Parts: sequence; structure tokens; C-alpha cells
Amino acid sequence: AVEPEVLIAVRQADFAGKLQRIVLVGDPIQLPATVLSTRAAELGFHRSMLQRLLEGAGSGEGRGNGFNGFSVMLQEQHRMDPEISQWPNKRFYQGRLLDAECVRQGTRSLDLSGFAGLPLGPYTLVDVSEEYGRQYCESGAVKVGTSLSNPAEAKLAALLVSRVLRDGKATSDGVAVITFYSGQVSLIKSELREAGVEGVPVSSVDGFQGAEREMVVLSFVRGHGCMGVGFLKDFRRLNVALTRAKSALLVLADVKALSLDPAWDVAALCRDAAERGVV
Repeated sequence: AVEPEVLIAVRQADFAGKLQRIVLVGDPIQLPATVLSTRAAELGFHRSMLQRLLEGAGSGEGRGNGFNGFSVMLQEQHRMDPEISQWPNKRFYQGRLLDAECVRQGTRSLDLSGFAGLPLGPYTLVDVSEEYGRQYCESGAVKVGTSLSNPAEAKLAALLVSRVLRDGKATSDGVAVITFYSGQVSLIKSELREAGVEGVPVSSVDGFQGAEREMVVLSFVRGHGCMGVGFLKDFRRLNVALTRAKSALLVLADVKALSLDPAWDVAALCRDAAERGVV
């Protein structure tokens, strides 16, 4: 929520004039409120009260110079398999997140080991290269109105989901496909319909914030010929995308295209995946 919305709630809660404490809960390293006005966003309207207070605190935890109160980080995560949480934790949370015992010792609800003869694990980056697209007569990233789509990734996403469901590895309510572009959302939905798959949500990353599934297929879309990384440049959006899956995260990406600038977060993601042997 933007700060004026929070202030409205605070004012309503203080109708008797005796309000003594406010507790703000959120994650400023994930997506902020949607603000359509570019000028308003430039002036900081999209920044939440929580984010502003934490920035004023300096350290972001404990007592700070600009924050007359306490800030505490809840450090245990209870959602993701440690293989999934490893890179976001290191990149965005400075390694401060701890995997709860339930994800460290628990049995995964969905295990893709050996699935379809592929070396899949809890976390796998599938390199959907330009060469892969040509091999299957599918193009890479293409312009769709003001959005982008990637037919090669869309077809592969639908294939993976349909096989997982057909082989009984998961049910439709345990799987989701997310992507950064509305054009790709439409294309993946079409591919799933052609594959006879029903009940699997396909959403933009922004629309899926706060949700989770046992298995998530994430389509990055951008590939050969794209200038820059577009929406992927916002580390908060990337953080949301990579932290929705509980047992299995399959990332579909053109590694070469996303590694052009070593400073990009997505380039670091690709390097890490290669070093861990999960590509």
C-alpha cells in the first residue's frame, strides 16, 4: 500500500485518540504498490511507509537514527526447498534468511528427479537458447503489441506442465506458470488449452505476488535480439518470481541473452546456476 492509504487506516484506528502502537508488516525487497503515474513514482509515491521508515533507520534492523521504534526481520522461511531459496537469499537478503526445519528435513511433496529422463531437481534452469528454438521451429522473444512473448518458452512450459500432470507427479492446483509479460501469459494459456490442460493458473509475476504452488514454471521471455532486460531489471520483481515455488522451480531462460551484461541480476542468476550444475 502507498503511504496515504496506510495513514487513512491509522486515522480510522485512532478514532478514540488513544492509539499507542502501530505494527507494519511487509517485505520491502518485494514489489511495491502499483503506481501508474511515472511522475508520482519518481517523487516517491510508490514507496511504502514501511520502506521509508526502514530507510530512515539506516541499518534496517534494530534501533535506527530516523526510526523511533523497532524493526525486526523474521528470518526463518517455511516455504521453499533450500535449493530454491539459496540464490535469492544470498543475492537479496545478504544470506540472513534461515531455512526452517520443515523445509530442511521435510519430504518434498513433489519430486522431479529423473522425470521424463531429464536431470531435474528442486531448482533447475532450462536454457531455451536461440538454437533450441530453431531446432523446434519456434521463434524466441517477439513483440506482441506493447508486450513480449516467446513461443519456444511457451510451448516448452505447456509441455512440461502437461507431462507432470499426465504422469501424476502433481495435480493442477499444485502447479502454476508465471512470467514477466502479459503477451506471454496469453500465449502460454493458449498452449495449455491446446495440450488439454485445465485448472493451472498462468499469471504475470506481479499478479502472483503473495501466492505459492508446489511447482512453478517461470518463463523469462527475453532472448536474442532484445535490448536490455526490461522488467527483469527490477530486482524486487525478480525476487518475487524466484520465491513462489515450494518443491520445484523450473526456470525457462535464454542464458546467453540474459548474460550479456555481467552486472545484471539475471546474469548473476545464470552464473550461479552454472556453478551449481543445475542448468
